[in-house]
Amino acid sequence: MSMIVKAGIFRHGEGTSKNNTDVEERDAAHGVGIGNSIRREDVTEISSENSALVRSYDDIEFADDQQDDDVEDDKNKKRKKYHRHTLDQIREMEALFKESPHPDDKQREELGKKLGLHPSQVKFWFQNRRTQIKTTQERRGNLFLRREMIRFRDENKALSDIITKSACSNCGAPASAKHTVIPSEFQQLWIENARLKSESQIVGIVNKSIEELIKMATEGEPLWIKSFETGREVLNYEEYLKDCSVENFARKWPNGSSIEASRDSGVVLLDLPTLVQYFMDAMFAELQMPTPLVTTRRVYFFRHCKQVTADKWAIVDVSIDKLESNIDERCYKRPSGCIIEDTLNGHIKVIWVEHMECHKSLVPSLYRRIVNSGLAFGAGRWLKMLQLQCERLVSFTATNVHTNNSYGVFTLAGRKSILELAQRMTTSFYRALGASNYHTWNTATSKTGEDIRIAWRKNLSDPKEPLGVVLCAVLSVWLPVSRQNLFNFLRDETRRNEWQTIVNKGPVRNIANLVKGQDQRNAVTIQAMKQNRKSVRILQDCCTNAFESTVVYAPVDISSMQSAMQGCDTSDIAILPSGFSIIPDGVESGPLLLSSGTEGGSLLTIAFQILTSNSPTENLSMESFKPVNKLVSCTLQNIKTALRC
Repeated sequence: MSMIVKAGIFRHGEGTSKNNTDVEERDAAHGVGIGNSIRREDVTEISSENSALVRSYDDIEFADDQQDDDVEDDKNKKRKKYHRHTLDQIREMEALFKESPHPDDKQREELGKKLGLHPSQVKFWFQNRRTQIKTTQERRGNLFLRREMIRFRDENKALSDIITKSACSNCGAPASAKHTVIPSEFQQLWIENARLKSESQIVGIVNKSIEELIKMATEGEPLWIKSFETGREVLNYEEYLKDCSVENFARKWPNGSSIEASRDSGVVLLDLPTLVQYFMDAMFAELQMPTPLVTTRRVYFFRHCKQVTADKWAIVDVSIDKLESNIDERCYKRPSGCIIEDTLNGHIKVIWVEHMECHKSLVPSLYRRIVNSGLAFGAGRWLKMLQLQCERLVSFTATNVHTNNSYGVFTLAGRKSILELAQRMTTSFYRALGASNYHTWNTATSKTGEDIRIAWRKNLSDPKEPLGVVLCAVLSVWLPVSRQNLFNFLRDETRRNEWQTIVNKGPVRNIANLVKGQDQRNAVTIQAMKQNRKSVRILQDCCTNAFESTVVYAPVDISSMQSAMQGCDTSDIAILPSGFSIIPDGVESGPLLLSSGTEGGSLLTIAFQILTSNSPTENLSMESFKPVNKLVSCTLQNIKTALRC
């Protein structure tokens, strides 16, 4: 069962101050969040007794003329000068505001020159306009919530009177407890009342969680202590339990629990509003390793985004106990998340905190080091994946791409189409690879003694992959080769014939290369090759960061590939990916091992997917497993031979 992620329902959790400048126009469409039920007075009156001495009419009439002149001069000096915009200026700024509520420096400067205003005047006008809109939305939302509260209170009182008097709701006649029937509208009221109580509890917990997240993200020693052996920060739990814990999070699991806490920081190439919106989108509820050997973690949590300052946001994830009795939790999020801050130079600083308590489960010896060290599901891994994904998002709309790095696709529409297809291919690869509840894995032993995990599924109607019975075979092994060397070998099209078992005639060559990150190896390539005397096209997506590297590929027929390169819709292109995932083995010999990427061995996962039958109703036999078993075993042997393992 996939877990439910309730993300983004508390995006208005705080009141508005005059310094709040980042208000999205989409808030008007979503309405006011739960947090806006906090009551605020619209008008504050300030009075003071005897604030000034009032002279009589006679005193004023016979005062010295010189004294009147002095008083008038003082008033003129103290009087503030206000600049009132003309109707034309307001009309121009309103027009830009509808298109872009957050103009950048260049837009403000151009508009200021056009209207005869200083850029700071334009900036302040836009800030005030955004604040005005948000205040209006909050006032309307608070008025609506206040009316709803009055209605709920009256209905609750009526229900209470009926139950207390045991009277009929229609005629008011006394009724015995045995024959008392509560009308359906009151039953609905009870449900609604319970929901409101639950939401109030959630608001209180997430507000405390925000405070804890900010403290864990910003404080150093003694809360965080740097490990001498690995150079990573370790949470000091004695210090944490003094005043940080929102509540007692101890779970009562039969085999006990393990607690993981980590923190990491870095920068991403994305603007602040887009990054906040990216966090508010639907996200995966399952946290997985790129292997079926490690159990996928399922997490039920709430997400709350809060604007801390004009250029800083806090995004907190927290699991809330006993809200859903039917959720079989194996992992529990203590206040986790990230602080994102605009550095005003095109970069966003991100501080990520990951704090989880998980049910103890058996981990295969191959992955025990990296899981027990906290690297497998820690802050460092999620931050590296965020950086990679942000670079991919930027590359979708990039127009200033160097031709020596990207070639073969000549239009922006074609580039976007190919990148979207590659993204879908890689996502499908990960979905097929993990130990999710959607897969039932069987074990088969190869001739060389390795255990190969096999799963199959039937595709009845999804046009995004071939229709029929799909077989997936996965093998995870340790190799005495550095992660980067193994990645460079597998991504190199000139060495593809060294590991690929299908007989090729002629060399493999790249006909297109689309770089999608600062690292030139993060790229999508289109390769031309011959298989069984037939020309084919291979779409390959390569990704690497300080934690994980992947090489994912799939054959695509020539006509579909040409259509995608021209910018056509790729949603109906059936694709069945295979590939490799490489992660470090978890052996930490010193600080900054992950950033060096040149020490230790690697954990390699080989995954192949094949269509065994075009009929979704056909049943599989053990004979169906032999071709894919042989394919996996031979590929591993070829890799070992090529790298002299």
